[in-house]
Amino acid sequence: MPTTYDTTTHHLQDLPEGLPEETAFLPLGFYHAWLSETGFLAPAFTHTNTAENPPSHGIRKQGGKLTSEMLTEEGNTFTAAYYPQYLDDLATLAVDAFQDEDALFYELPDDWEVYEAVKIILDARLADWRDDPQAPFEPLALLDEEDEE
Repeated sequence: MPTTYDTTTHHLQDLPEGLPEETAFLPLGFYHAWLSETGFLAPAFTHTNTAENPPSHGIRKQGGKLTSEMLTEEGNTFTAAYYPQYLDDLATLAVDAFQDEDALFYELPDDWEVYEAVKIILDARLADWRDDPQAPFEPLALLDEEDEE
């Protein structure tokens, strides 16, 4: 039986009142676009990211669900280890982007500029995981906190 990592239905339940329903696709959309670019999607689920479509386009085509059957072996192993931290990383990115502790990742624009910021985080997390798959993922520091060090 495939593992379900996340669904937009889950995010719709958590979506604050007043935000459009399509923002529920954002967390999965960014991650799915990165999986595609990284080669972690199984052949039946691959797609090409294009500037004409937002990052959430691929996950929308997959029904708004990320499951183990959609991923390669390495993609599954990494996602199983990292995905819960990914949502925290995305939340930190939103707080930093908006300079507001109450900012939500659902408020991030569904565009390739934001995707590039997400990609930097995901690429770094993947590199760390490849260096030591057993090491826990530490929370991201806000940019202001890094500047103070």
